[in-house]
Amino acid sequence: MTDNSVQQNDSALFWELESLPKVLPAIDNAERNNFDKLFASTGITRHAKLFAQKTVEDADKVSDYFVMNTLNDYFMHIQKFTAVIKRFISAMPAAYQHKIGRAPNIQLRVLNAASSWKVAALNDELDNLQMNAKNMTVEKMIPFVYMIYKPLLQMLFLGESTFNEILEKTFTEIHDKTNANLTQLHGTIEEAKLEWNYIIRAVSTGIYPLLMRICSSYCVGMQEFLDTNITRLLAFLKLTKEDIILPGEFKPVDFSTPDLTQPAKLSAYAETVKQANMSINSGLTLLDAMFPEAGWLNLEEMPDMFPYYQPLFGFTEGFNVLSKENPLQVAVILMRIIEDLLSGCHTIDFLATNSSCPVQMKAEEIERTLSDWYLSRMNVFEKEYAASLLDYVNRIYSQNDYKTSPYAIKTLSSIMWLQKSEFFPHLKFDLSYISNETAYGSMPVFKKVSRLAHYFDWLSDNINESIKVNSGSQGGFVAGIENPWKKFSFTIENISSSRLTSILEANSPLGTTNASLVKAISEVFSVLDWWMNNPKSYAYESELHLPYRSDEATGEPIFSVPERKDVFNLLSRSKPKR
Repeated sequence: MTDNSVQQNDSALFWELESLPKVLPAIDNAERNNFDKLFASTGITRHAKLFAQKTVEDADKVSDYFVMNTLNDYFMHIQKFTAVIKRFISAMPAAYQHKIGRAPNIQLRVLNAASSWKVAALNDELDNLQMNAKNMTVEKMIPFVYMIYKPLLQMLFLGESTFNEILEKTFTEIHDKTNANLTQLHGTIEEAKLEWNYIIRAVSTGIYPLLMRICSSYCVGMQEFLDTNITRLLAFLKLTKEDIILPGEFKPVDFSTPDLTQPAKLSAYAETVKQANMSINSGLTLLDAMFPEAGWLNLEEMPDMFPYYQPLFGFTEGFNVLSKENPLQVAVILMRIIEDLLSGCHTIDFLATNSSCPVQMKAEEIERTLSDWYLSRMNVFEKEYAASLLDYVNRIYSQNDYKTSPYAIKTLSSIMWLQKSEFFPHLKFDLSYISNETAYGSMPVFKKVSRLAHYFDWLSDNINESIKVNSGSQGGFVAGIENPWKKFSFTIENISSSRLTSILEANSPLGTTNASLVKAISEVFSVLDWWMNNPKSYAYESELHLPYRSDEATGEPIFSVPERKDVFNLLSRSKPKR
């Protein structure tokens, strides 16, 4: 699997994780004691007294040693196992590789499952857990346990010997069809076998108590748990019985026959992610049309957008000190533009989604999510991030010795960790001090962005499908929207809405309808989702050394730069384009 294909699955994985249970099953005191004893014996917890009365806060607590060390070992072995499996696959003939995941041969199913661990996502989730290791609970580990055990359960019933035998037979099957060095390739097989043995013996048994606590109200031995809870396990891991690989006959792969099973059809959103550049480029083109010369078509150069947008939006203090290298500058502007456009959604009658939809949204959740969108900017950015950064910059400007003080280092580090935990999950920066993090809401901003991007993308696809079914004309039914073809209305016109309206009036075949507004919001959300959540976006091109403006020669902070005087005239001078 290439890096690109991993990236294509990121959003799909996010929605898998979002649909996981958020709380643990209720258990009685007797089972609580049984779980306490099991957790302590396996090193998951470190209770001084196993049966001591615990507070609610202590319930299902996980030790920081388990999070920092044991989970790290588990991850490193899974990472190595996945790497050697993919190395083995890469040495196979292309026709053989093409059959993996498509034909029913046991070796092809094993290779597909063994290479399916989302190592990058696991690494990110482990980083998040370790940042909060001293306050870890089983509930917070639900996504990590899910990502660990989903591929593992598919192969678990093969055990050590059967799995290793399948690898050896696969090597024999392809060894005369590859140009790879056979000695080195067999060494790769031996590495995979060693790592699998560790995964079976240590990871499967070490994680199963957590899996059992997530899926069951009863504490039993591992084999009994697997025997009696397989239905619950499959439901939690989003697997079917057919996904479980059981020992069976090894049949050579027949290159002359077509695939017997076709790969699952991608959801509408996954298809969009697969063609992400098209969606992102549409969003950037729209932004450039709405705000000509702002720099949307050359984001790779990290243009300074403060001079352009400050006269338009009048951001509060704190935004002014963001350096142009800080990706938050672009993110906050996009959030503000989306905020403007969402204000036109008050006359759109959104319909609740049903169980067959790729995104689950109740009508009241849609209304609340859209009306509360501005809080992500005001509460998290302005009140927490910008206020702290501005205070920090003021102090280093007025106090010569403040910048090198332990308190200043801790403060700046906390600001950077807030930026990573709320806005940019893949952010890299050069501060080593890690402070305890505070949760600023039930869902980080970058996840809210991904959720809404997914939702509006689904609506946009439905609009496109409706037009296609209706012979290229508007007027047909659109899933998710009751009144798509009604003219949109903004109670109070704003900067973004007036610019969008002028562009749609000039160019859009859908005119100024609710459908046009939804599609525009979808395009801007796709840019913000890419900017925040895609580790290959320009936001992550380089390490962020300082989040604030500073003089290159002296290192002293710069509080602002001159604003542009022509931004209100640029739109009229520029031909609208899409």
